[in-house]
Amino acid sequence: MVTYLVGTCHIDPKGPVRLKKFLNFVRPTSIGHESSGENAKKIFEDRRKKLGAFLQMNSVADPALKFAIMLGYIDSYELWTPYQHQQEDNPTTIIYPLENHQILEKASDYLQQSENNNKVLSDWETLLHEGLRTRDFKKVQNSVELAYYDSRIVENIQKNLGRTDYLLEDRDVLMEQKIREIVTKDAQGTTVAICGVGHLFGEYHNLYERVRDLSPCRIRLPEVDKF
Repeated sequence: MVTYLVGTCHIDPKGPVRLKKFLNFVRPTSIGHESSGENAKKIFEDRRKKLGAFLQMNSVADPALKFAIMLGYIDSYELWTPYQHQQEDNPTTIIYPLENHQILEKASDYLQQSENNNKVLSDWETLLHEGLRTRDFKKVQNSVELAYYDSRIVENIQKNLGRTDYLLEDRDVLMEQKIREIVTKDAQGTTVAICGVGHLFGEYHNLYERVRDLSPCRIRLPEVDKF
């Protein structure tokens, strides 16, 4: 039994390439992704439209539209990359959603309300917003790399938003349960659980701490660049 916990940044421009490289390297027998089955279905329906736009991108002249198409293509890569890996490289792997839909919707609603009410941006958020505003993927990538390795960024965002139980802890409880179920079911195989870096490296009793008795290998997605 081998278990990997992979911490991602949801807006990583290099995310799809990095995650595909990792999955091809370890060839897991089971993959768990952060989200619910219902949410994944909705995202895949939307992705078909975004993929069509991405394939036609070379014919688009407007830089702003190209930037938006690229962001749309990257969106939710933690969900669609495992299925792409399954279809193209590893047809026997089994993919599981790790989250409960009701808890996920509760967290999403709270996050949206908090962002609407929070007018003060942190230095990291300012850097990210500047990259998005100027359509500069290099600035966006730089801000993403900071988010992977500076735990204070996640901690400050959590403090600004307030309810870490809604955003992290309630979800961690259920993801822990699901990871344990997958590892038990696939006791002789290799399990990869993919979730936001804050769930694995955040300054609280995080998901990694919850499943530490399983002796998982915890990595940040950029570490794949060294493979």
